[in-house]
Formats: sequence, C-alpha cells, structure tokens
Amino acid sequence: MSKQQEGYMRVIYELIVKYGFATNKRIAQELNVAPASVTEMIRKLRKKNWVQVNNHKITFTDKGETYVKDVLSRHRLWETFLLTKLDYPPEDVHQLAVSLEHVSDEDLIQRLNRYLAYPKTCPHGGTIFLNTKENLHSENLWTYDQGTYWIDRILDEENYDHYHHRGLVPGTDIQVDKKFSANMQVHLNGKAATLSRTEAENILVLKK
Repeated sequence: MSKQQEGYMRVIYELIVKYGFATNKRIAQELNVAPASVTEMIRKLRKKNWVQVNNHKITFTDKGETYVKDVLSRHRLWETFLLTKLDYPPEDVHQLAVSLEHVSDEDLIQRLNRYLAYPKTCPHGGTIFLNTKENLHSENLWTYDQGTYWIDRILDEENYDHYHHRGLVPGTDIQVDKKFSANMQVHLNGKAATLSRTEAENILVLKK
C-alpha cells in the first residue's frame, strides 16, 4: 500500500471512530483535497477490498480493518517510546512516529514492543491492537449535552500539545455543563472552561 493510500486509511479510521462511518466530504475536508480525488481513491481502495460503501457511508472490510490496526499499533508503539523513553515534546512525536513506522520491519517492532513491556495504549489513549483486543466503546465529547465523563483518548495527535496544556489528557474527568451550536461549557480539574466543537469532537470519552 502506498503512503498516500495509507494516509487515506488513517483518516477513514479516525472518522469511523468519531462518527461511525466516513464520507467523501469529510475525507476531503480532513485531507484538504478535492472531492474528485477522494472519489478516485475510494474506488481504488474498494477494488483492493480495503473499504466498502453503503449509502455513501464508508467503512472498512475485515481485511482493511486488520491492516489499519496493524499500522496504528506500529505508530503508537513509536509514539510511546518517543514520549516515555526519550522525553520528546508531545507535539513532535506524531510526525516522527510516522517516519519511523515506515522503516521498521517486523523484528524491530517485536523488539520495541517487548522493550516497552507490551503497552495496551499509547500516551494519547489510542489502543495498541498488537497487545489487546479491548477496545472500549467511547464517543466523542460533542455527542453529549450534559454529564460527567472520563477522557479516553485525544484523536488530534498532531495538536496533542494543545490539549495537554489545557489539561485535556486521557484519564481525566470532565463535566459537560451546557452545549451550544459552536461550543460547550465544561468543568475540568475544578475549573470552568469552554471547548469549541472541533476540540470536543476530537476528545473521546467514556461515561462515568
């Protein structure tokens, strides 16, 4: 699979996590590409039996899901290593992990996994599927109008530092007070805060 195709697969995965499925429009928005380019790529991915389309809703085939989970596991192992062993800044690890995963053979990944003691999640909260089948059903925070939740994962790994500085990290409790059309009012670590819709959609939570 080419790097471009892999990039599409990653975006499709994140959209499925957020919304339950991906669409051409959302993929185009995420990748900042023309809709026609997305249509052509989805045609190629369908031909290879990586994705399926039903009523304009894009999801993975079993083959596609297995592949993307393997790619994400490799990526998240490198992120874990860079953050916890080399003390890289959170905002730098995503791109470095992307580069490292592409030059890592199976033996290196196994050795890295063993060195890290087979972690089940990366520091962003993402599941490392090589080490666990557990995949708790979390929803993006924007789904909810009120209530108290536990932050499970930050989807926007490229801007993780932004969430980290705001105290929005996996394992933290967050209370939704009120949701408006473009933002929501919350309590985090005992303090009132306002989250944009985009921020809330990139925070996966579990009900307490």
